[in-house]
Amino acid sequence: MSLMTQTRKDAITTTYEDVERLLCFLCWKFQKQYGGDFEDWKEIASEAFLDAYLSYDPAKAKFTTHIYTKVQWRLRNHIDKELNRRKTLVFDSALVHHTCQKKTCFDIGSFLRELGEDARLVVLLVLETPAELVELCGMKGLTRMGLRKYLYRLGWPMYRVANVFREINRELT
Repeated sequence: MSLMTQTRKDAITTTYEDVERLLCFLCWKFQKQYGGDFEDWKEIASEAFLDAYLSYDPAKAKFTTHIYTKVQWRLRNHIDKELNRRKTLVFDSALVHHTCQKKTCFDIGSFLRELGEDARLVVLLVLETPAELVELCGMKGLTRMGLRKYLYRLGWPMYRVANVFREINRELT
């Protein structure tokens, strides 16, 4: 190992020790809010620290601000990935049942049969989202407002869209 590499490792270790309390604070905060093992949170925070250390530019921010922001983003990104994984609907081969995070099952076929034609179309738009709708929604992903805009573009009047959302909501609750 070269002297330069060892010097850099020592600098990273020293810097890590300087900000370790900050990292532990963030980990504790996320553990308290979202649960999980503190050591798992600390592992994610440590990886984020290393990336933040290597990408630090003094012209853009103070060092601790940069570290705090990058680590917090990484922890939030981990939460978002985990929540999205849990929310993902798992369909069986016949597209009949779906399972949610709470393990509640219902027959989507009978659910669709109970809906009116317009409401059924909206549910199928959500399940099989066309590229035009994805493009309209952009970075936010499929939202109620994005779906409304799409339906307005298809020529649906406001009352029709509102009635469809009410009908779907009534059938789901």
